Amino acid sequence: MLLRDCFPFPNAAGSVRSAEVGKANTLAVSKKRFRVALSFPGEKRDFIRQVADSLVTALGKDSVLYDDYLTAELARPDLDLYLGALYREQSDLLVPFYCADYERKKWCKLEWRQMRDILFNVEGHRIMPFRFDDAPITGVLSIDGYVKIGSRPPQEVSTLILERVGEVRPRGGNPAPPVPALGDRVIADEQSAFGRSEAGVHLGGEYHRPTSDLTSDRATPAVIPQRATIREKSAAEILGHLKELTPSRFRESVEHLYLGRWTREPGWQAIVHDLPKKLSGGGWFCIFSEVGSGPLVAASTVRDLYALRLDDSVTVNGRISDVSRLSVSLEDAIVRGDNVPFP
Repeated sequence: MLLRDCFPFPNAAGSVRSAEVGKANTLAVSKKRFRVALSFPGEKRDFIRQVADSLVTALGKDSVLYDDYLTAELARPDLDLYLGALYREQSDLLVPFYCADYERKKWCKLEWRQMRDILFNVEGHRIMPFRFDDAPITGVLSIDGYVKIGSRPPQEVSTLILERVGEVRPRGGNPAPPVPALGDRVIADEQSAFGRSEAGVHLGGEYHRPTSDLTSDRATPAVIPQRATIREKSAAEILGHLKELTPSRFRESVEHLYLGRWTREPGWQAIVHDLPKKLSGGGWFCIFSEVGSGPLVAASTVRDLYALRLDDSVTVNGRISDVSRLSVSLEDAIVRGDNVPFP
């Protein structure tokens, strides 16, 4: 089985297009210890550390196989056998970072050998390669798929990995499911072509279908479509409502209650947790920490965030693209602050 059967593969420009044949885009939740295992040479540690830390924000530290997180556990004489088993048997998705240093490093060769065994057992969907350069890698063919890192920041790489394991919604993927009727929180209305904008009356963050005045001889005025908005006033409130749910119910509730819906005005008060990154496709990505509660808010926006510095105060709102146990992700975000230029 070839890697091209399991991954998107790049065109001549290095971008990724969907494979015509292959496994599902995401991995079902399993009982393995790690959701993601990272395989890389030490020369790339600074970059990979940022990828790992970003993954931890969404998955938790115990779900990411990264050597610095397991310092005491990996101090053992049979490390080659022990580490090999962690990669081969205890990890859902294995992520090698190909480069010239990867090909020549002994530990990378050991980890790549575990992945070749996975390929031999027709489980290629468990491997998601990235490339820093075009150096040849033993056992990798020119037709095998990968993601070219190029100018992608570590946070964008981690987002792609999270898409693969099913922890965030793929950009440009299937539309979100219809919004269900849930008591007085939401009464679903006609969805626009964008899948989430609904015709209705906005009442303090809730939506109700407009009713016709049957006693009037006047035509009912057109109702201006409004954005579907959540009731919760903060990221902490969202996570508080979800914290007691099982993993399956957590994901179901996130999809039905939050994905594609907008935060309430004027937005969430936060401070800059990690310096903003310019995205290769345009726009900016930044991680904020909500004031007074601690949940992280990851936001992508077209607004220029270059002037933001750590601990700067901002107000952020946007359309919810994902919710994890520790964070909320927003797209089409609007970030306001003293160091954010007004458009």
